[in-house]
Amino acid sequence: MDDDDTRRGRPTLHRAFDHDTALLAGIAMIPLAFWELARAVETLGLGSDTVGRLAGELASAAGGGGMVGGQWLDLESEGRELSIDALREIHSAKTGRLFEAAAAIGALAANAPDAVVAALREYGAALGLAYQIADDILDATGKSQRLGKAAGRDAAHRKCTFPSVVGLPESLETVRSLAERAIQAVARADCISPGLERLVRYVIQRAVGDG
Repeated sequence: MDDDDTRRGRPTLHRAFDHDTALLAGIAMIPLAFWELARAVETLGLGSDTVGRLAGELASAAGGGGMVGGQWLDLESEGRELSIDALREIHSAKTGRLFEAAAAIGALAANAPDAVVAALREYGAALGLAYQIADDILDATGKSQRLGKAAGRDAAHRKCTFPSVVGLPESLETVRSLAERAIQAVARADCISPGLERLVRYVIQRAVGDG
């Protein structure tokens, strides 16, 4: 959709093949996600009620209220000036909702208490927003190697980003603040783990090169 030549350091699908192939591959990935979910719940021996909750969580995060809707809003906003709240809403939908769902699905599959599910939701939402802002920062600073794609594309497409709205220093501070919020959320519910901490450190290091 943003016509990039590379992703994660490799040619994008529509460059390596063609637009139609890329479109069909993207469509195929959605049922594939549910197929993988079905395999996982069968392996874990989860009950039908839990399976339904997990599928609903994934569908909600991927659909109009999440990734797809957020991406549409992102495309519609090109060339327009946005408030920081509107930009946060777009980022939270197109990226944050999937992170939130990934964290919540693990808790739901484990039949975790409601407080733990809520804590992991908050962790995922904060981490996802931090990750997207880190992308904005890397695109603005020209750090293509860490970004995994060509930098400067946001400006070329006249996209509103955190750095363009509030500047780089405040964007970096927002990443750190969201990272701290994510850690505090799981710490309050006593479900913090080295793995969850590593993910937070990775997002910070990706954006600012420290940790």
